[in-house]
Amino acid sequence: MSDTPKKDSDAEIDKLEDSLHEAIDASDKQQVAEIVDTISSHEALRQVSRMASTERDSLISMLAPETAAELIEEAPAELAVTLIQDLDSSVAAKIMQELHTDTRPISYRRWSRRIRKPFLPRWIR
Repeated sequence: MSDTPKKDSDAEIDKLEDSLHEAIDASDKQQVAEIVDTISSHEALRQVSRMASTERDSLISMLAPETAAELIEEAPAELAVTLIQDLDSSVAAKIMQELHTDTRPISYRRWSRRIRKPFLPRWIR
């Protein structure tokens, strides 16, 4: 998946959309992956946001967990939730493992920021 958005004509976008829908309908994981890899993440998210929920779930399930996690990380929060909420739990778990998040609880992060400074020796501060 490319990070840079491309200026495509309407005809190219329609052709892309049709080929993506055909690949999903045919359950062709390889073709779906190739299509998603050749377009920008912005365009992939635009295509996904226009799909019906069952088609969207099929698409996300066909992608490699790493690619699906990239899409979810790039998506706005509301779309990210929509992308993962109805997936099979085993597929969702694989994707969640690939997400780049801070796994420490928020309370730990707050606590560790408060504690570190006072415990440093004065000669280090």
